Amino acid sequence: MVMGILCDQCKPGYFNLSKTNPLGCSPCDCNRMGSVNIAMSNLSYCNEITGECNCKTINVQGRKCDDCIELKFNISNSCNSSCNCDPYGSISPVCNKSTGQCDCKPNVAGLKCSECHIGFFNLTSFGENYFSIFKSYYFKMNFKNQRLFFKMRL
Repeated sequence: MVMGILCDQCKPGYFNLSKTNPLGCSPCDCNRMGSVNIAMSNLSYCNEITGECNCKTINVQGRKCDDCIELKFNISNSCNSSCNCDPYGSISPVCNKSTGQCDCKPNVAGLKCSECHIGFFNLTSFGENYFSIFKSYYFKMNFKNQRLFFKMRL
């Protein structure tokens, strides 16, 4: 995995020239989805000394280009997907870097934490959602009406 007249350079896709390494250089081992690949190969470019890979976009980070920057997710899309967590329903603006799932407050649901759980409503700027007393009242009244209807039929 070395090249040059004196075998003193690593080939593209390799780094860390060492006499103790039987191959001479180590593979860059860059994440193929997040790094710039060498044309017509499975190898990626990296710094010949440090092994730092060349990431595809500014949204991708890490020595191996295997991580998204904060507030971005989906390495398979070069981390071009934004979290966009609902500021009222999420605990923070940061989401899961693989799935994009935001961390929701209690009784809040959805990928972006923008929906109330069943039985809750009124997601406000204070991040509160209140139990739906109207829903409970509807079910109680409906039950009473059914009982009354049943008695009337007898």
